Amino acid sequence: MSYQVKQGNIFGRLGSGIGQGLAEQLPKEIERSRLAQGLEDLSQQQGLSPTQKFAKLAAIPGVTPQMIQ
Repeated sequence: MSYQVKQGNIFGRLGSGIGQGLAEQLPKEIERSRLAQGLEDLSQQQGLSPTQKFAKLAAIPGVTPQMIQ
């Protein structure tokens, strides 16, 4: 169990809020970027069979079963 100490001044609280927001948002942005890059790479590849396309799509980080469907 961890314990957070509240900062005494406004700048400390502001810094804590910004840090917490970045910690929550940054992994989501990285995942979106990886997904977009993988889909872009897949769209650039020509001459793949449907099975190969499916395999490459399923291997892209961040792809959900709903996206594949």
